[in-house]
Parts: sequence; C-alpha cells; structure tokens
Amino acid sequence: MLNLPPSGCISHETATRNRLRLEPAERETNGRCLNQHSAEHKARGREDGKLTLLVVCLVVGFALNRTGRLPAAGAAALSAYVINLGLPAVAFAYLPHLEFNQTVLLSIGAPWLMFLIGAGLFWLAGRWLNLARETIGCLMLVGGLANTSMVGLPMIEVFFGRELLPVGLLIDLLGSYLILSVVATPIACWYGAEAPPPAGTMVRQIVAFLPFAATVLALLLSDVPYPPWLQALFERLAGTMAPVALVSIGCQLGLSGVHNKLRPVLLGLSYKLLLGPAAIFCIYFLMSGTRDPITQITVFEMAMPPMIAATVVAMEYDLDPALATLLVTAGIPLAFVTLPLWHFALVAT
Repeated sequence: MLNLPPSGCISHETATRNRLRLEPAERETNGRCLNQHSAEHKARGREDGKLTLLVVCLVVGFALNRTGRLPAAGAAALSAYVINLGLPAVAFAYLPHLEFNQTVLLSIGAPWLMFLIGAGLFWLAGRWLNLARETIGCLMLVGGLANTSMVGLPMIEVFFGRELLPVGLLIDLLGSYLILSVVATPIACWYGAEAPPPAGTMVRQIVAFLPFAATVLALLLSDVPYPPWLQALFERLAGTMAPVALVSIGCQLGLSGVHNKLRPVLLGLSYKLLLGPAAIFCIYFLMSGTRDPITQITVFEMAMPPMIAATVVAMEYDLDPALATLLVTAGIPLAFVTLPLWHFALVAT
C-alpha cells in the first residue's frame, strides 16, 4: 500500500521541484521590477534636478538685479534672446514631430475661454467692489492672460518632458499671443480711452513676431527631415530657453507697494492661479473624461502666473501700472508653489 501525503499537502521533493521551476520566472519578474523602480527613481531625480535649476535661475536673476550686477538693459537682452532664438528653436526642434488631433486643437481654445470668463468675472467684481475703470481693465488683461511661454514652457519641460513643448508653444502663440494682439489691445484702448491701432498694424505685428513666424514655417516643413546636425543644433538651443527665461524673469521681481493694492492683487491672482484653471479643469478634464498628457498640459498652462507682455500693454495704456507690475511680481513666486500642486492634481485625477 502506498503512503500518500495527506490531502492538500505537498511532499518536500515536490515543493523543491516547484520552487526550482518558479525561481527563473520570479528572478525575471523581480529584475523587471527593480529596473522599473530604478528608471522611475532616475526620472524623479531628473525632474527634481530641472525644477531646482529653474528655481536657482530665478533666484540668480533676482540677486543680480538687487545687487546691481546686471546692466540696465540686461533683463531686456535676456528676454530678447528667449523670444528671438529660444522659442523659434523649440518650434523647429519639436513641432514637426507633434501629431495633430482634436485634443491639440481644443487645447488652443483654452486661453480664449479662460480670458473670456475672466473678463466677465472682473467686470462684475469691479462693479461690485466699485473699482476704478483702469483697475478693471488691468485685471482683464493681466489677470486673464497666462505666461504660457517664459514660465509655461520651462515648467512643461520640468513636469511633462521636453518632447511635449510644442503643445505649450501652440497654446502660447495661437492662444495667449493672439488674444493679446487681437482682443486684449482693443480692450486696453477702451479702458484707457485711446484709439485702437489700425487692423493692418496689428496684423503686421503678429506676422513679424519671430516665434509666430517660426511656428508657421516649422509646420510647413513638418514633412521635411532635418540633417542630424541641424536637429541637434535646434535641440541644444531649445535647451537654453528655460534657464535664460527664468533668469530674465528673476531680474524683474519685486513686491514693493503690495499693501496699497492688496484687494485687487488678491482678486487677480485668485482667478489666475486657482479659479481660472479650475474652470478649465472642469470643462476640459472632468466633462470630457480625457486623461491624456495634452489635456493635462492645457490645464497646467492655464495655471501659469500672469503674462509679462500683458503687463507691458496695460502700462502702455495707463491701466493701473502699479497693479499690473504687482500681479506679475507676486504671481510668479506664488506659481512656484501652486504649479506643483496643480501637477499633482492633474496626474492623480
């Protein structure tokens, strides 16, 4: 009579054979897990390193300005480098590789929608709080337009990767920049009681803006392969855009006189950094149910601090210049706190 092990039990020899059979598969699975964990750890390290670099560049720019080590036209020269070389390089390096679809086209509409919502909100709030006409116009321009290039593109590179920069560039040029040129300038004229520039002048300004021209040309040449050396050159130049832009912005920071404009500053930044992006989040993210990176970048771009160029337009038309300056100089440091929170909310949702 055979001595069989009790039901449900396995002999020592059988267990050993099973373990030996499973060990290679287990080793392979464990190896994949370790490799994946190592890759994720390295990716987080690169992301943290890029964010640290941007913070350091911002602080360096601020320190250079405060210590008087930067020439008077230094910040303008750095901005000119970003606009005339950095942004066109981003267009030529990455835009031809972007796959256009409905989501990309919808992302371009986000700045327009956020500007219209903000204009209505600031008009109502201005009537309710009895704000001056110039202050309402300033809030519409500076509080309704995001800094989707000088701050937005570096932040996209840090949180989402350089390969998705073309999405931010399209949002900036076909959204924020066009709004500023076509819609915001006439609004500034209305609230500043000045005659708007001729339509032909505005069209020439748009076409002559080098990043816009580079974007159009890059799209036209999307089927033309670049020589490897030229692609490498564009990528190297595009890599300089983020640090130079943040040094330039750091040179322009300052919070003097914020207590005199506390109420409109809180109103403008509450919408720009929180309420406006939340509205776009509800429309684009929750209602559509789309969770792709392009939709995430769209909402993320809307959470950027106020647009510096909008501040320049507001000051040009005398729309509360002190408030326009404070919205930018207070909004940019605050954005370094709110943007990581927005990124966490977008990725975790």
